[in-house]
Amino acid sequence: MATTYDPNLATLRDKARLSLGDTGALLDEAGAAVWFLPNETLDALIEDCGYNEGVARAADALAVRFSQDPDVYEEGKGSRVEWKSRIVALRDLARQLRTQQEAPVIAGSAYNAGQLKGPDTSGLW
Repeated sequence: MATTYDPNLATLRDKARLSLGDTGALLDEAGAAVWFLPNETLDALIEDCGYNEGVARAADALAVRFSQDPDVYEEGKGSRVEWKSRIVALRDLARQLRTQQEAPVIAGSAYNAGQLKGPDTSGLW
């Protein structure tokens, strides 16, 4: 399964990855990018459901997946991940996407502060 991300946001998939925080910025111990969803999954969701609902379903699926991980993960190098905050952000993203009209341009991240371009998003973060 191929996984890519273009920071120029050339495709709806790239915009979805940015919103979901799935940009390959997280690295594993070997220095390889960690991806949450393959291209094929995001493409299928966007094609089958439309952009907003497709990304909302991806966010829901990731929230469920992350809820099965330990609440907090720490590494000896000072890295600390709290899955709970990611789950909340993903659920908020899904809710926001479902309450707005189709908006094909999204800038932001489920993990970092950002803004949706288009409808009011003041309640998202």
